[in-house]
Amino acid sequence: RNDQKKYRLQLPQLYGSILANPAVSDSQIRESCFASLNNFIIDPDPDFPIAVLSTLRFLEGYEEEKTVLLKTLVDQEHFEQKLLPSISWMFYAFNQCTYYFDFLTAYARKFESKIDAAIFEHTITFLRGKEEGAFDQHLIAFLIHDLGALRRAGSGIVRELISHHHMTRFATNILELTPKSQFKLFTSVLSLMAEAKNTIPLILPLLQSSNEAVREGLICRLEALSEDYGSQVTEALQEHWPEKTKEQQAVFERIQKHMEVFFTRAKRKTELKELNPLYVQASYFNAYMKSYQKHLERTMNEGVDENSFIRQLATTVVLAKGGGWQYADTGEVMPLSTVGTSMTVPRSYFVSPDNFDWDRMVERLENWKNFLPQWEVTH
Repeated sequence: RNDQKKYRLQLPQLYGSILANPAVSDSQIRESCFASLNNFIIDPDPDFPIAVLSTLRFLEGYEEEKTVLLKTLVDQEHFEQKLLPSISWMFYAFNQCTYYFDFLTAYARKFESKIDAAIFEHTITFLRGKEEGAFDQHLIAFLIHDLGALRRAGSGIVRELISHHHMTRFATNILELTPKSQFKLFTSVLSLMAEAKNTIPLILPLLQSSNEAVREGLICRLEALSEDYGSQVTEALQEHWPEKTKEQQAVFERIQKHMEVFFTRAKRKTELKELNPLYVQASYFNAYMKSYQKHLERTMNEGVDENSFIRQLATTVVLAKGGGWQYADTGEVMPLSTVGTSMTVPRSYFVSPDNFDWDRMVERLENWKNFLPQWEVTH
């Protein structure tokens, strides 16, 4: 039986060689090869789907047929998400992003809230570089889709492009979207778990929308965002509007005034000790922090004890005079260095972490089929 399996595992490579042979022009032979690969894809033994993926990765062309096979694989009960890096690498060589989003649709519909970011790695940058306009059209379709699973997948792509590739605009004219789609787009983008300075540039063109409800809705959303991120909102506007038109200046001043009024009122409230939790609930706060500190210390100690490498490293490092640490064996001194990063966390998260997480989860998963139901009545 083992010999039989070993023989069968060689067949996907054989079919791939036939498909790669330019001399094979008979469409029936090609269809037969893909049908055989499909049989291996649906085999519950994980070795066979892996063998097919290895064959497809080095097979040029046949993007549509590959996508069909990958969608079939995802649909199987035995599909494991650990295969996603291999699938992601396969799409790296695709020329048409349509097939990637076709596969992503099938994947997101099945796994919904359990989407693995591995499906974005090694892929989206190169696909977007080949068809930037088409890629962003598909991406926007995901961001405004009624299904929360697809919006979640689109949000993952945007976060990846913002974080690692400094995306600041869509390579398509978002003003050509319908007014309701424009409203959905800025709602989706500004709901991302990303700093305001990174998300605002993506939707700024919508302030020039021909629809008054879109313009006013976006300004109101920016005002609400300034309550969470403070001057980061006005700084983002200032950076992208170095020389403002009369309309842009009016928007800027309105948001700045809203922010100043909000924080002035918040400051007045905290100045009243009777309304400041730091004073009226100090005993509860101190008890919590004492308990939390004990738990944190215990957790860290357990983690260090379980990881012998860290314990060994921590007990053998010798600090050298003048700054640096010294190798015990060679005596060589390695200068110390620092690495730092920072991220602005929304104010509302600190005010009510549970509500913040709940609201974000609802926004990600909510079905937008009835998004703004009054829109059809008034517009």
